Amino acid sequence: FFRRRNAFGRCWGGVSFPEGGGGRGAQAPMSFNQENISRFTMDEMATLWEQLDEETKKNEQICCHFTDKDAAGLILSGHGIRASTAGQGGGGVSVSIKSPAELGWESYGGGSFRQTMAQSLYGENWQDIMPGGKHEGKVQCVFFCNVPKRDIRDAVQLKGRPAVRVLKAGLRDESDGYEYIPKKRIINSKAYVIVDNEEATAKAQQQLAKAQAQIEARMAQASVSTPQRVWVDTGYGSGYYKNIAPVSSSSGY
Repeated sequence: FFRRRNAFGRCWGGVSFPEGGGGRGAQAPMSFNQENISRFTMDEMATLWEQLDEETKKNEQICCHFTDKDAAGLILSGHGIRASTAGQGGGGVSVSIKSPAELGWESYGGGSFRQTMAQSLYGENWQDIMPGGKHEGKVQCVFFCNVPKRDIRDAVQLKGRPAVRVLKAGLRDESDGYEYIPKKRIINSKAYVIVDNEEATAKAQQQLAKAQAQIEARMAQASVSTPQRVWVDTGYGSGYYKNIAPVSSSSGY
């Protein structure tokens, strides 16, 4: 799984999965065109896909390509999404014809999204994409591309993975000897960040703080509304317990 074919090449369960447009030894740029949509709900993610699809020409089809942030920077700073020269089907560029929403998207890449997506696209090695797996970063970003429908029809289809297409036709040869999905086919020339660990952590901290505040508020309310039992000393070591009615802000003076 993710066997290296060149400096940045990996594969989806035996299918080469290109990682960038730079040459051998290229360094990922410090910044690149990106939009963070990790907070999106499933409905928002589906709506984005529908909007992009509506803007796609009739003879083209929208597809997506998942990768990590470093590779995304290389793709946008180079020639585009690079094809491998080997792998299942003889190499090519692997894409998904299903949207993140169709792959079970949940906000911040949580819930069952990662597992559903990994099993759909990466086959028997899906666990490598799970948290703690050696390729867990592969779901950090997604590129949306519009590809000629004829190239999708001519693409290699993988047994047991109907969402995957390995593109071979329509790739552009570059002077470095590799083929690419050219950058002009990357919609909006940007990477969409879908799993942001820092933002997810901040969100979790906000939710924790909110939950703690709610607990404290309930405890404060309980201390006000619960009758207090006090000891009344009548002298000479005798006395009795008395319940004191709770103070309520709505009871007046």
